[in-house]
Amino acid sequence: MRATRFVAGQDIPVRAIGRGMLVLGAVLAAAGCASAPAPGAAAVPPAEAAPPRPASISAADLGLYRSMDEARAAPTEEELKVVASSKKLLGQAPNAKVLVKGRQFTLDCIGTVCAIYYELGIDVAKDFDKYPGNGVNRLYRTLEERKALHRDRYPRTGDVVIWDNTWDANGDGDRTNDPRTHAGVVLAVDEDGTIHYVHENLYKGVVIETMNLLKPTVALDESGKRLNSGMAIATASGGAKPDRWLAGDVFQAFGDLLGIKEDLKVSGGLGRAELRLAGP
Repeated sequence: MRATRFVAGQDIPVRAIGRGMLVLGAVLAAAGCASAPAPGAAAVPPAEAAPPRPASISAADLGLYRSMDEARAAPTEEELKVVASSKKLLGQAPNAKVLVKGRQFTLDCIGTVCAIYYELGIDVAKDFDKYPGNGVNRLYRTLEERKALHRDRYPRTGDVVIWDNTWDANGDGDRTNDPRTHAGVVLAVDEDGTIHYVHENLYKGVVIETMNLLKPTVALDESGKRLNSGMAIATASGGAKPDRWLAGDVFQAFGDLLGIKEDLKVSGGLGRAELRLAGP
């Protein structure tokens, strides 16, 4: 995988200096002109030493959650388990009911995310009772409290995705004031930044679709490759799309659920039998 390097600077090779300048410098040094001021002349203060250059630039220095090398590293065994768990749900109908390790999930958007991680022994909804709102908002607050939210353009396999304004959740007719209304899970990221994610599509059920945060308003590239799938739904079946409807254009944040897995371990029986907290 390609990595990004930060180059602090380059030394100027000696051969780039004119030969005449080298000879002149030698003559001046031999005459003592380079080391001693003329009688009565003011002494020139020594130049201050330049501050040392940093050996490297960290992800934190750049405002990133992970360095580019970390983002581009091969998937871990646990991340591959997220992919395997997701594949088990592909093709399920919208709002289908499934059993995962003895617990029933309804495959709306948040139920799909919860079912994927429950297979790995992670209870995404473990602390949902602490927060208000729908399931996506509760997921967002769970991640926010643990400082596991980020907005890097290159996420990792296993990160969750949260979107805003995917439907008119509050019913006021305004499609721009409905934060945290949908969620999915990152499965892979292409070199060009195209993210493949799994989620519950309101019409198709559990599917894999795409998002590209480098070109968030572009549906297809010049070759016909799908960069951003449709995400925000019309106000009615067959109705006009909202102004911002592509996945990259309504993106809110990623969340590193695997990074906080110890906080969300499955414990104490089956927990609630049903989980319907989201909507479309």
